[in-house]
Amino acid sequence: MKVTKTMLALLALPMVAIATAQNAPVPTMAPGAKQIQAAPKTIAEALKFLPETVMIVNGKKVTKTDVINDLKKIVPEQIVGMLPPAQLKTMVMNVLDLRIMIALAEKDGFKPNAAAVKAKLQAELAKLTPDQKKMLEARVKAAKKTIPQFIDEIAKNPEAQKEYAIENWIAAKIMPSIKITDEDVLKFYNANKARFVTPEAIEASHILIQPEKPGDKASEAKAEAKAKAILAQLKQGADFGLLAQTESACPSGKRSKGALGKMSKENIDKDFWNAAFALKKGEISGVVKTQFGYHIIRLDNKTVATPIKFDELKNDIIEHLKGMAVNQKVKAAVDAAKKSGFVKISKF
Repeated sequence: MKVTKTMLALLALPMVAIATAQNAPVPTMAPGAKQIQAAPKTIAEALKFLPETVMIVNGKKVTKTDVINDLKKIVPEQIVGMLPPAQLKTMVMNVLDLRIMIALAEKDGFKPNAAAVKAKLQAELAKLTPDQKKMLEARVKAAKKTIPQFIDEIAKNPEAQKEYAIENWIAAKIMPSIKITDEDVLKFYNANKARFVTPEAIEASHILIQPEKPGDKASEAKAEAKAKAILAQLKQGADFGLLAQTESACPSGKRSKGALGKMSKENIDKDFWNAAFALKKGEISGVVKTQFGYHIIRLDNKTVATPIKFDELKNDIIEHLKGMAVNQKVKAAVDAAKKSGFVKISKF
């Protein structure tokens, strides 16, 4: 089942917060003192600042226990227990916003419903191609279930029911007001042209000769001399792949006759990239020194940076702009509910 982008956005725990919690330095202590690392708090301990009734939405109470249970479904407890109070409060507000969305959907007649979810899944199943259906059957079979059992299991899941209710609410109450014009799409494309580029890439093969003692002058000279001797053989017509198999220190030699596959500038040694990208297709370099040793490089293919045409991106941009507009309008609806009597959030 498709989960709304809005819902995912509301539930997403900021990655910075997780990184901060996981990588927080251990406090320094006096010399000779025994270092004790405090255990992460439980979610209940971390959220002790919450009042027993956190929110009343459409006349229904949302308790501290409700919030704790919501968080347990989406975030590992040990992560929550290590986050600073400001991040915890943000997470709580995200959970409350999601509950407000569900309440707004119910108010407009879109209640969580197992039968509706089941019907939706059966309709999606009917749209699958024969190959897609075979793949689904294989995956379900591996889980020792049948497709009907799989559908029933999802349909009975309260979270899936809520997701579907919100999707229907957005489709009926939010989407009709969203209009994306050709001018909007073209404006976005022109403003982001620098991003809409097929990046440079190369496909290359190499023979790597490594010194026995990196940094030792004699060892370096010996490795370079060997690389030059191999280069001389190549110039006389020797087979590149066979020499890579027998002489290269890189695993690619024996694995794929030196072929490294497709590479981008960001994930390759700078000196290797510059030498390889300067070659013509099929051309072999001289001896190239990098941090890894001495390379002889053959360029197998090259892709230069190419702007992606507007027509190729138009539909994707439309969907992106629709998604942004949906998020803005859903947020506006939730904010409006908070300012009305429909929602009352306790101070915390």
